[in-house]
Amino acid sequence: MYWLSRPPYLRYLGAALLVAAGLAIEFAPDTSVDHPFLIRPVTAGETIDDTAVVWRPVPAGLFPPVELPLVAARSLPEGVPVLASLAAPTETDVPPGWFGLELPTPPGALPGQEVLVVTPDRSVEGLTVSPPGEDTFGGSTALVAVPGSEAPHVAAAAMEGRVAVLVGSTDR
Repeated sequence: MYWLSRPPYLRYLGAALLVAAGLAIEFAPDTSVDHPFLIRPVTAGETIDDTAVVWRPVPAGLFPPVELPLVAARSLPEGVPVLASLAAPTETDVPPGWFGLELPTPPGALPGQEVLVVTPDRSVEGLTVSPPGEDTFGGSTALVAVPGSEAPHVAAAAMEGRVAVLVGSTDR
């Protein structure tokens, strides 16, 4: 009387659900995106571009998207993900009431960084406005903003070549 027994409907349903779950997982859209990771250490002020990174797949939403190239705000070791929060601003504005002067600066100066402008008579607090660029003699210069009351003194010292720009630590 075996042929009068009930068919195993629950087994059929379980097998169908298992096959459906497997198909759903197999054909689900890929939820990973490519994100840049450093392939070598970079120093503060160095430009990070496609030559300094490798693109690796990470889960979507793990890191915010980032656009290259960008300038590193601090020194970074090899292997870290490149994030927008690690980027230094590429340019800032001269504050109201201040004046910008093109002064010789150390290559590591970053836009928006506070600097100390030293002349033979005094020192003046300033702010770098642009990233350093090369001058005609191989040194680096950047636009540095100084308070309006100190601008004539700093400009006169710069014309005589008697000015130095001191930059503090960029590692935060």
